[in-house]
Amino acid sequence: MPTIAEISGYKGNIRTDGLSFYKELIEKNHVVEHDFIVFSSFIGPTLITQDGWKLRSYLVKDAFELFYLPDDYREEHDLSKNYPEKLRELKDKLLEACNGDFNNGLYSYKKSQIKIE
Repeated sequence: MPTIAEISGYKGNIRTDGLSFYKELIEKNHVVEHDFIVFSSFIGPTLITQDGWKLRSYLVKDAFELFYLPDDYREEHDLSKNYPEKLRELKDKLLEACNGDFNNGLYSYKKSQIKIE
């Protein structure tokens, strides 16, 4: 939404946590590298690093799974027990990205959470 607002010239107040990618679309030399991305889902937030690590959460079970996508693109082998330091590092980054509360990474529609049993 912030990108569309900037393209259209909208100057009103937008309530979103999104970012505008306008400069990346317009300027050929404007490339911003990120170490990781975070996205929300109905079960909890996920973090993917630039070098291929993926941390997936399942908040109702307080579970976190760790995958190395270059070797396991189907996400069949949870490496969280094999790499506890990497798990802790990525959980810390994810928690910071979620402003100190993993529940901020739950996707919701109209402010209501889907209850998963």
